[in-house]
Amino acid sequence: MDLVRRILLAVEEKPSTTAIENLPGFDRETVIYHTRIMIDAGIIDGDYIPVSSQTDPGKGEFIISLISGLSWDGHEFIDATRNQTIWNRTKALLAEKGGGWTFEILKEVAASIVRSGAVGV
Repeated sequence: MDLVRRILLAVEEKPSTTAIENLPGFDRETVIYHTRIMIDAGIIDGDYIPVSSQTDPGKGEFIISLISGLSWDGHEFIDATRNQTIWNRTKALLAEKGGGWTFEILKEVAASIVRSGAVGV
């Protein structure tokens, strides 16, 4: 989920149509995959385009994700997790509980931390 947050912050920083492929600490394929599923989930607005390999036409495809901005859910998530302390607290709280995290659970837990004022806890 750190990558999802990083992508959202990058999109917020560059709101016009952009391709986000390289983020430090993550390989290109992982970033493209996550932007693709974030578009499908409605977290970011955009489209992805399969492109034939330039080095070996007709063999394999890669994806270019063209992102036009954050969706309402993307904005809400970033508003709740922009503060690094809140983000760290959200992850720590969920790690204590164990299990998997969905985007909606992360967003709700972060928002509840903000509402409770428990940032420094």
